[in-house]
Amino acid sequence: MSKRNVRFVLICEGKSDEALVTHLQRLLIHCGATEAAGTSVARSTLPRSSTGQSAIGTKVGTLLAGGWSPDLWFIHRDADGAGYTARLAEIEEGARQAGLKADWLAVIPVRETEAWVLLDEGVIRRVAGRPRGKTPLDLPKASQVESIADPKSVLEEALCKASEARGHRLKRFRKRFGELRRILVEQLPVGGHLEQVPAWRRLKQAVDDFVNDSAN
Repeated sequence: MSKRNVRFVLICEGKSDEALVTHLQRLLIHCGATEAAGTSVARSTLPRSSTGQSAIGTKVGTLLAGGWSPDLWFIHRDADGAGYTARLAEIEEGARQAGLKADWLAVIPVRETEAWVLLDEGVIRRVAGRPRGKTPLDLPKASQVESIADPKSVLEEALCKASEARGHRLKRFRKRFGELRRILVEQLPVGGHLEQVPAWRRLKQAVDDFVNDSAN
C-alpha cells in the first residue's frame, strides 16, 4: 500500500463538476493513498485557444505557465456523443500540446457525470428531501446508464419524482436542480453500483495504478 500524500488538481468541464474533487479524494484514499487533497479549475474559467492548440492543451498550458505543479492532474471530459476513446485521444493530445510531464489521468463519464449519480436511489431520495418516499423513480440499472442519451434529464426527473412535490412547489424544486446535482456528485460513493459501470472502473483502475506505482 502506498504511503504517499497526493496533491491533485481537477480540470473539469464546468463549475458544477467541481464537486468531483470530493469523490476523487475518497477514491485516492480507497486505492491506498494516505492523504489526498485536491482543488478544481473549471475549463470555462480559463482562456480559449488562440494559437491552434486544442482547448484542453490551452487550458493545461495556462495552469502550467501559472506555476501549478500538483502530483497528479485529473482532466475531466464527458464522453457525450463522441465516445470514450475519442475523448481519451483528445485529452492525450491536449496534454502533449501543453508539454505536461507530470502524471495525469482522464475522467471520462459515459455519457455525462449525471450517469454516475443515477445509481443510488437512497441518496437521491434523501437529497430530494423525502428519504422515506415510495414514489417509483424508474432509475436505470447500472448496466444501462452508459447507454442513456440524456442522463441529466433523467436525473432531474428522478429528483422531481423523489421530491413528491406538485404545482408551484415542483416549479421551485426544479430551479434547485443545479444545487442538488452538486450535492449528489459530492456524495458519490466509491464502489458499490459504480463497479458495474465500465467508465468508472477504468478511472478506478487508473487511480489504483497511479497510487501503487508511486509506492515503488
